[in-house]
Amino acid sequence: MEPELSADDLAERWTLDASNWELLANKSGATRLGFAALLKFFEAENRLPGTRKDREGSRGSLPLEKENRQARFRRKME
Repeated sequence: MEPELSADDLAERWTLDASNWELLANKSGATRLGFAALLKFFEAENRLPGTRKDREGSRGSLPLEKENRQARFRRKME
């Protein structure tokens, strides 16, 4: 488990710099926010989030089993 970061460390890790803003220039709204989060995660971890561990505890995400059940239900309804 990672040690707790100070406010300064968090700001340094998650603040967008000029090169990040260039990459975000053609994005808008939620797409921009999501892309920025993925970009900063990639810079910090040298990988994209994709494992169940990465998803657990994030606000607004459903457990993988529930997402799979909902996807199966949607396919049945089509």
